[in-house]
Amino acid sequence: MEISSFFDYLKNLEEERVINDFHIIQHSNSSFLFPQVIIKVNLVYWLFHTNADTDEIEVQILPEFIIHKNDTIKHNFTFHLNNFAIGTVYAIVNERGYTDGVKFSIYDHKSLKNNKFYGVLTLFSLSGIKYRFEHNAIDQCFLG
Repeated sequence: MEISSFFDYLKNLEEERVINDFHIIQHSNSSFLFPQVIIKVNLVYWLFHTNADTDEIEVQILPEFIIHKNDTIKHNFTFHLNNFAIGTVYAIVNERGYTDGVKFSIYDHKSLKNNKFYGVLTLFSLSGIKYRFEHNAIDQCFLG
């Protein structure tokens, strides 16, 4: 699914988007050349991967996802992001119109504070998925 279709999907979600699990995984027997990012949000899985032909980021929404014993888990952010919620989602589009990445604002939906902001997760497609999580808004570093 192209990212534009993913945004249409997000617009129709009524419930809070709570992260239940997060993995970066390399499948042992897969048509995907590069690692994938799997985020379990509520009861579905968001699977982000790089399109090998265009180097764009793409996503699939799956009702279930099985990690096989031969798959390699490259990183598990569960301890960081479990039970946090996804706020605004941004597309990163280059000057040629290709969607190179997505950026998620992450917040603590259970917090009683006025500022529930927790951090920013960026997924970027550059010959595979690159990822970065910042507890501060990374854009503040450039503007501050």
